[in-house]
Amino acid sequence: MSVSGSNVVFEGTYSTGSGIFLDSGGSLVPIVTSGESLFGGKIESVSIGTSAMSGNEIAFDYTLTTGTNGIGIAIVPEPSTWAALLGGVGILAGFTRFGRRIKV
Repeated sequence: MSVSGSNVVFEGTYSTGSGIFLDSGGSLVPIVTSGESLFGGKIESVSIGTSAMSGNEIAFDYTLTTGTNGIGIAIVPEPSTWAALLGGVGILAGFTRFGRRIKV
């Protein structure tokens, strides 16, 4: 499913489980994966349908290891959100590393 621009959301499996992932310009970001905590249990399986998108929100079906199942909603961040986050972390790291030290 295309989210916006070159961002694609898909359901996939890997060696230790399954999940919903975002491919953002070649970077693979897990959105929801098996084994994560959710509502007091661990996710056993997740799946998305073909019409589960609304803007940057994705509806998914889940089953927990406790036997509980339901529908959840994950919000996929826009690329500009990731850029702002990384920029902010970089600025904080710069201040921490090169900030002026006050001698007492």
